Amino acid sequence: MKPTVIYLVCLILLYAGFSCEEDKDELLNSYEELITGDWIWERSIYYNTSEDSPFVLNPDSLGYMFIHTYLPDGTYTIEKNGIVESKGFYRLDQTTGDNTESSDIILITRENDFQSTAYIILRQDTLIIDKTESDGPERIFVRKPIK
Repeated sequence: MKPTVIYLVCLILLYAGFSCEEDKDELLNSYEELITGDWIWERSIYYNTSEDSPFVLNPDSLGYMFIHTYLPDGTYTIEKNGIVESKGFYRLDQTTGDNTESSDIILITRENDFQSTAYIILRQDTLIIDKTESDGPERIFVRKPIK
């Protein structure tokens, strides 16, 4: 009887571990599908300023615009006023904090030897790239309409 109970407990734990992995995979897969395409920079918000109030930049205030393009093959380009300024590879990863109910998706970009990471939030037509944890900006993009 005792070996059967131990066996059942082990099976339950094994099943629970695999079902959590499936949830992570589903979330990452949905983000990988959603990020694919062209994203037009709408604004950047800097929170850590000397005035202790947020500072907002946008294409009108700077006189130029950015378009980020993420392709299904894991490559990306960043254009500034139609000229490629940066290109390389990207991948998404997931981190889980102390609260196992919430997880964060991280965008990892690599251009030559330079690697950058940022938290992202993706909705159907909005992409937020958040680097506020490292005193960077929160950048908001909208999906470029398909013609």
